Amino acid sequence: MKKKYYIIVAVMLLLVGCSSKKMDTYHMEIGKSDAGLDVPIIKTSDTDKIAIGKMLFEEYLKITYENYKNEKGNYVNILKDYKINDIKLDEDLGNGDFLVSVDYDLQSIDGYIEVFKTGNGVESSDNWVKNKYFILKIQNVDKNKYKLSELYTG
Repeated sequence: MKKKYYIIVAVMLLLVGCSSKKMDTYHMEIGKSDAGLDVPIIKTSDTDKIAIGKMLFEEYLKITYENYKNEKGNYVNILKDYKINDIKLDEDLGNGDFLVSVDYDLQSIDGYIEVFKTGNGVESSDNWVKNKYFILKIQNVDKNKYKLSELYTG
């Protein structure tokens, strides 16, 4: 019986460990954008600019909306869900800096959809604001270290 258990465990470990999907890990810290906003700074071994832009954008959403300070002064996670519809490299600015554009949708918790309507997007059902758009300026601050330095709505 014990031998059978070890065989099952070995097969499970083999299957789990044989995934061909590469998972990049990164270290994140919070810095300031050129406008003084809290923004992510990541250190990653990934060199794909679109992947770096996606990592930074997702961390920006978490920083901004998972700790949103409401009118009562309380911190609330107002980000129920999000969907990145498209992300693309717009321009390589040299010195490792680049621009990425992101088309995305945001879903708020009840009572906070107005926050997500700021800038652009179309209000939809179930607290979704769809067709939002950002241009992200990403700055290479050190070897394999990137900062979301500026955000534009178009």
